[in-house]
Amino acid sequence: MCFCRRAVFIATLAVLSGCQSGAEAPTYQEDLAPVSGIVTIDGEPAASVDILFTPVDDKRSVAGQRRASGQTGADGRYTLYSLPGGQVADMEQFSGVIPGDYKVTFSKFTMPDGTVWDSQSSDKGPMAVGAVESIPLKYTNPLTSEFRVSIPESGGSEFDFELESE
Repeated sequence: MCFCRRAVFIATLAVLSGCQSGAEAPTYQEDLAPVSGIVTIDGEPAASVDILFTPVDDKRSVAGQRRASGQTGADGRYTLYSLPGGQVADMEQFSGVIPGDYKVTFSKFTMPDGTVWDSQSSDKGPMAVGAVESIPLKYTNPLTSEFRVSIPESGGSEFDFELESE
C-alpha cells in the first residue's frame, strides 16, 4: 500500500513538473526576423487578405521553424507574426518569422453581401456562414501556390506579392 501511494505521488510530481503556466517567453521569440510587404491583385492593393508562411517541408515545426501569418490592411501592406500555439499572446511581441524557407499562401473569405468574413468575431467556420474564398484557389494551397521565400539568418525581409485574378 505504501509503495502504491509513493508511486502515485512520484507520477503526479512528474506530470506536474512538465506543466508550466506559460508565463515564460517561448525560446524561439529571440530568433524572429521582421517580415513585411505588400500584396496586390491585378496591380491593386489587396485588403483584408490573410497571408501564411509555411515551412517548405510542410511540417508545423521544423528545426525550430514555425508557421507565420498576418493580414493585409486597406493599402495591401502586411506584417507577419509567429504566435505560440495554445496561448493568448500579444501579437507585437511575436512580430517576425524564424529564418528559413517557406511556402506562401493567401486567403480571403467573403460573405454573400460582399463583406469580409472575420475569423476573430465568428464562432463558426467561413463555409458554415456562407462565405466563399475570393482569392484564386491556386494561391490558397501550399501545394499549388507558386510563391516561395527564404528568410535570411541575417535578419528581416520585405516581400511583395503580385497575385492575378482568374
